[in-house]
Amino acid sequence: MARALENTYRLPNKDTPLEKGDFVQAIQNFEYFMANYQQIVNKERQLVPFKLNAFQRKLFEVILPMVQKETRLDRRHRVVVVKGRQVGASVGVVALINYICAFVSGMENLSVGHVFPVGDTITKFYTQKVSPIITGVHPQLFPTMERETLSSSILTHYKDIKGIPRNNYYELISSGASSIRSSTINVLLEDECSFYSKPEQLEDAILPAMPDYGFSLIVYLSTVSDKKSMFFLDKIKAARDNPEDWSLIFVPWYFTYPERATGVDFDSLILSEYEEQVMVPAFKADNLPRERWGDCIDWYRRRAQDGVAMKMEYPTTLEEVLTIGEDERVFGGESLEKQEKNIEEAIPYRLVTDNLTGKVEAQQTEFSPFVIYRKPVYGRRYRVSVDPITAQSDTTDYFVMQVFDIKSHEQMAVFHGKGYDDDTYADYAVAIAKIYNNAEICPEINVASGFIAGVNNRHYYRWFYANEKARKNKEIGLRTTASSKERMVDQLKALLDRELIKIHDRETLDELNNFVKKVRVRSDGGKSVYMAAKGKTHDDLVMALVIYAGSLSQRDLEQRKKSGFSIAWV
Repeated sequence: MARALENTYRLPNKDTPLEKGDFVQAIQNFEYFMANYQQIVNKERQLVPFKLNAFQRKLFEVILPMVQKETRLDRRHRVVVVKGRQVGASVGVVALINYICAFVSGMENLSVGHVFPVGDTITKFYTQKVSPIITGVHPQLFPTMERETLSSSILTHYKDIKGIPRNNYYELISSGASSIRSSTINVLLEDECSFYSKPEQLEDAILPAMPDYGFSLIVYLSTVSDKKSMFFLDKIKAARDNPEDWSLIFVPWYFTYPERATGVDFDSLILSEYEEQVMVPAFKADNLPRERWGDCIDWYRRRAQDGVAMKMEYPTTLEEVLTIGEDERVFGGESLEKQEKNIEEAIPYRLVTDNLTGKVEAQQTEFSPFVIYRKPVYGRRYRVSVDPITAQSDTTDYFVMQVFDIKSHEQMAVFHGKGYDDDTYADYAVAIAKIYNNAEICPEINVASGFIAGVNNRHYYRWFYANEKARKNKEIGLRTTASSKERMVDQLKALLDRELIKIHDRETLDELNNFVKKVRVRSDGGKSVYMAAKGKTHDDLVMALVIYAGSLSQRDLEQRKKSGFSIAWV
């Protein structure tokens, strides 16, 4: 059973009526209200006065004017808050939300959604953070709050001091939620969004509930975690580049830490390169008193000894945060470097089909979109992964096919060309599949109807089906969505990391190296992260690899013993 909270002091209560002047000052002055009529739980589980630290003060200085009646703007605004760990950001936001929902004029019909990384932390947060803030507050001052516990969230309703509902709602939501309780939402707080498993999907689910006109506010509040969340890093960059519609709050760790001065003499310290070139210039730029420099550096050193990734958990400058995820590759550099030993020279082949027998012959040539690295082996099973496109222009993406040995996951051959119609592309696919022991053809089917019809018209029906249900319903190949693509990319990562796949093609490896996370601007002005080729390079060969990886079952992913086979043709 949890230990009861200790109350070592007394807030004003019903036995000490408020004077009118004090009442008005508390409502109009947020910091005065916090210091005199709010409480918080400290690390010793004692209820103590809520005194704002430098970080919380900066947060409120930016957000409060956005909601005040005199300064509120009738449009959507975003705030990105870059913070260190355990600086009181979440609990500070809750106090601010309670204040807004209870007292701010013109905010009587307000819905606030506060998103947390994991659902089971919501009840704990409410019990340990939200409840202590509102208990003990003078009953004349703070309105009645009613709590409603739902399956995946906690919803709090607000009434004014006379018991009349203000129609304000504060909902604690899990990051895995696909919707919100109320039909609309005015303020969305994404707390520790670096730790969300699929932040883009969360936004796609909730943002449509925000009004297209009038006031709305989104706050991204997060630590730069060791996961190096591209989602949050991209929000930081967007705030930096769009100051009219975004606000960026960065308060370095040394404004809050160390909590107590220990008297370390700065001049007696032998500084590291990071301390000398990053910390000290930052202290000077922020006019941090010199007598605090020694304590701050000593605190940072002691924390670093605990194994904390300090540059991410407690960044010193915004510039060092922005360089963390710059052009971050999707596939690890180390796993791709291991493929270098497998790279070989491509041998181009032209494909000749006998119109009477349908037999296909591969003849070595000087130039061809089809290259072979390994000839087919009798008895082996192969799969042709296909990335069709609808356009036929030479300036569009490439038509790509990858041929893999299903047992060894070795790249056998590659087709890589432009400007084909569906019939020509189908001709190549059928010819390649026939050469490789009548291989299965696995297309990405989002735009593949013409290609599939072309293959069927050539009386070739060796299609890949994801399972027996798909086979029964004749659901050919794989359809990619945001979530399925992520799963298939993760599967390809696993193959590369464990060296279960062997890449021979230089262009394929180059595309893997240039496959990065990017930002897409949505129609509502928001941004989401997606994966694509870096700069003006292409990712068609990568996508064919992703399709192959996504087609593999758990059994296919298991390493198998090598067997001896003979070559089927020369």
